[in-house]
Amino acid sequence: EHSYELLNGLMMYNGISYNYRDPVRHGSRAVANTDKLLKKHYAEFVPYFRLTWTPRQYYHYKNNQKLYIASYYPTFSFEMARGIKHVLGSTSAFGRMEFDVHQTIRLDAMRSISYRAGTGFFFRQKGEYFINYAFFARSTFPSTWNDHIGGVFSLMDDYWYNSTSQYFQTHVMYETPFLILHKAKAISKYVIKERIYMSHFWGDTKHAYSEIGFGMGNNYFNVGLFTSFNSLQINEIGLKATIEIDSHW
Repeated sequence: EHSYELLNGLMMYNGISYNYRDPVRHGSRAVANTDKLLKKHYAEFVPYFRLTWTPRQYYHYKNNQKLYIASYYPTFSFEMARGIKHVLGSTSAFGRMEFDVHQTIRLDAMRSISYRAGTGFFFRQKGEYFINYAFFARSTFPSTWNDHIGGVFSLMDDYWYNSTSQYFQTHVMYETPFLILHKAKAISKYVIKERIYMSHFWGDTKHAYSEIGFGMGNNYFNVGLFTSFNSLQINEIGLKATIEIDSHW
């Protein structure tokens, strides 16, 4: 991938991704009676183009390098990709288009609300399957409390967004140091931030899927408890924990 700054806050990215996948044919994740329909493998040679724009982006220079700091406006992202057949064994010629917006709004020095919303769809798909969306398949939430955006589903199985041809997702996160645990003194002295998560997904293979969660942590350890819902019916409960080591050495 190559990046280039067109204007302050306006970045352009050009790149190529290549994936080689073997489909699941047997076991609990295999789809019944589809072995004859699946290929032996899926290969994707996909050039892509992406624009990200953050209006009125503040920045500073360090060692003659321009570093973005923050903005009072959201960041908008647009990406378009097109597969090319027969390059390095590529079997795909699909097109993909996605739009994404995210922002962190500071309520005061300690509290904030972050949101992310995105949509995307395939064209020229022709039965294509094993493809992850660039803005959808995030796996770092809730990685650290320094990641103010987040924006991923913690419990939903990946085959739901691998099999859909279009999607819409939203994520909202509220962060504060004083929510529930400040009343428990034995725990609160180890907690810097608490978080509430709310996420929703719509796709042509899965409708009305939602997740809510509660998280707590500090600069070294973070944990979150999540519950998923299908059409307001409880589907699954899961726990997610991370340990931060390298950034503190």
